[in-house]
Formats: sequence, structure tokens, C-alpha cells
Amino acid sequence: MVLDIDFGTAAGLLTVLIGSWWALVKIMFSQFERRQDERFSTLTATLTEQKNELDAHMRKQDAVMADLRRVELSTASEIRRVENELRQSQIDSLARFQTKTEATSQYTEILQAIRALGERIDKLHARINE
Repeated sequence: MVLDIDFGTAAGLLTVLIGSWWALVKIMFSQFERRQDERFSTLTATLTEQKNELDAHMRKQDAVMADLRRVELSTASEIRRVENELRQSQIDSLARFQTKTEATSQYTEILQAIRALGERIDKLHARINE
């Protein structure tokens, strides 16, 4: 079986085949480019969303850290104030209250005075009874 095709028909058939092949290749590349554009646009949207979330988180963290710094400063000043009050109360207590050694020495002096008084009374009674 022999096909008898003239040159014009063969050229036309070859042109149709090459044209259809070219159209298929062009469609494939346009679909590939469209999918790539979709992927990149989705990726860009995801990256933008993540950046916004990270920025919001960092703003919150900065606010918390600033609050902590304020609390640390106020806590440090409060500690200094309490320490100063403690020192002042220690000074006041030294002026208003006796220490244990002072109380002991006063107690000893009072006992010695009472004993001396008792001895004098005993001596007076001894003279009267003579």
C-alpha cells in the first residue's frame, strides 16, 4: 500500500502537525507559568501573613519587656526604700529601747543597791537591838 501524497499536501500536513505540536507546547508552558504564579502568590501571601504575625508578637513582647523594666526599676526603688526604713527603725530602736547588755547592767546595779540598802537596814536593827 503506497500513499501518493503530493508535496503541497505533505507540506500542509507537516505544517498542521508542527502547528499543533507548537500549540500544545505553548499551552503546557502557559499552564506551567500559571501554576508557578499561583504558587508564588500563595507563598507571598503566606510570608506576608507570617511576617505580620511575627511583627504583632514582637510588639507584644516589646511591651511586656518594657513593663518588666518598669517593674524592675520600681521594685529596686521599693527595695531601697524598705532598706532605708529598716535602717531608720534600727537607729530609732537604739534610741528608744535598751539593749540586753544595758538591761543586765541596770538590773545588776539595782540588785546591788537593794542589797546595800538591806545591809544598812540590818546594821540599824543590830544597833537598836543592842
